Amino acid sequence: RAALIQFDEPECTDCHGNHKNTIPEAGLFTGNGDHDGNCESCHDQEEEKVLQLAVDLLNAAGQAEKLGQKFDTAIERHRGKPEAARFLEGESGKVREARLKVLRATHSLNTKKVQVQLEELKALVDGSVRFTERVILKKPESPAVVFLLIGVTVGGLFVASTLIAVGLIRRWRRK
Repeated sequence: RAALIQFDEPECTDCHGNHKNTIPEAGLFTGNGDHDGNCESCHDQEEEKVLQLAVDLLNAAGQAEKLGQKFDTAIERHRGKPEAARFLEGESGKVREARLKVLRATHSLNTKKVQVQLEELKALVDGSVRFTERVILKKPESPAVVFLLIGVTVGGLFVASTLIAVGLIRRWRRK
């Protein structure tokens, strides 16, 4: 923070406001909506790279927020299923930390670092949700299906053993 102020760079409050730490809205950077465009107050249109960087970082923060909401929705959806809820609650600390890593990376202004952190968050959220739905909540087969499979297996074994027996009898009669 001190280094930014020393070189007349924007302060935290320029993007996040003075009293409520929020994820900035797009208009804050570009000047549309209810905002004047703080980036444009220091950078002219010729410095489009700076504005594009700000928008890219904003989009990454928005994607991190959406992934967090996806995970929170999964927790709510499976709250009544104890094993799933327990697993997801256990993963929630990892997801929270991964979200914070994305937000911290946006402050580095390094888009590659941001993308790496965002991909890690996405893999964690998608993997946790997929594991919950495909492994933990895997529904057992209904009894009718199980009995049908047993019947088919027994029937198949009976037919196979009958064919083997018939073949052995034919060979024995030929000799």
